[in-house]
Amino acid sequence: MIIAVIALFCLASVFSLLKFGTRINLFIFILMGLLLFLLATFRDGNAVRDYRIYVDMYSVVDSHENMGGWVVEYSFFLIAMFVKHVLIDNILFLFAIYALLGIALKFLAVRELTGLIFLSMVIYISNFYILHEFTQIRVGVSSGFMLLCINPINERNFKRFIIFTCCALFFHYSAILLFILWFFRNDRINKYIYILIIPLSFIFYFLQINIISVLIHLIPIDYIQQRYNIYLQKQQEMNVFNPVILAKCVIYYVILWKSKLIEKQNKYVNLLLKFEALSLSSFILFSQIPAFSVRISQFLGIVEIILIPLVYYAFNPKILSKSLVVFIGLCMLLINIFYSKLIV
Repeated sequence: MIIAVIALFCLASVFSLLKFGTRINLFIFILMGLLLFLLATFRDGNAVRDYRIYVDMYSVVDSHENMGGWVVEYSFFLIAMFVKHVLIDNILFLFAIYALLGIALKFLAVRELTGLIFLSMVIYISNFYILHEFTQIRVGVSSGFMLLCINPINERNFKRFIIFTCCALFFHYSAILLFILWFFRNDRINKYIYILIIPLSFIFYFLQINIISVLIHLIPIDYIQQRYNIYLQKQQEMNVFNPVILAKCVIYYVILWKSKLIEKQNKYVNLLLKFEALSLSSFILFSQIPAFSVRISQFLGIVEIILIPLVYYAFNPKILSKSLVVFIGLCMLLINIFYSKLIV
């Protein structure tokens, strides 16, 4: 399966370096989406994390009141019951539905938010495809709706925003974070604030100020309190200076530095930078509870699918800037495969 993922990454990388007509681009884009869907659906369960958990959850889905102690969204119950009692009773169809939704939503968002569709595919395959469509399948669908919220936030279309947010929340409770994002605007970005937000996060980290504990107790929602207590039991050491986070910080500052130039090519860059700043700072600020920190950071960090390829607009010659994005994707892919071991 590793070879298949690497092959698809290489295909996306090659297509990103070549020029095609609009129709050919769309055809290749859809074909790549189909290949990604098939691989996610027929993946080897022994090669990815969480596969066995979903198998166990599916096996007890008829007793919704007591799903083996798992806390799952109602969407999972509905999809599992549909597969079990309407379609053929085979968990393969459950994974197919989640893969179809997760990939399709992200591909729709990419088409809407950027012209660099193949560079976005490079970043998607190297990281979030493995993380979401192989592993965190519920988050995979929810994060797709998160990306679709970006345009309504930019246009201040509250009705569309609420629809996408509620859909995201229906698939994963962590999408409650999306309600905060409505208060961000895309008209401009105060570079002084967004330069300082990450260094300030490190200062809070060194002072050992547990912001998350204060915030959790201010939110009177049983599910959040329950998840917080679960995460407390899973505490472990976390390195906030790991190379991946530091590299993302560098990319963030480069795009922030060139944001005026990039804005001429992509009107969403300011909004994407703000969400990436939240992703990086939450990883640092909430590091006292690693599982919580990583989940929040990864959910908000889905914007990297659109944001990181914007490096292309920052430098000349363009073949060099494209190659730089592909290199970033390659590094992320190798880390996920050989260090994080998201697939084996």
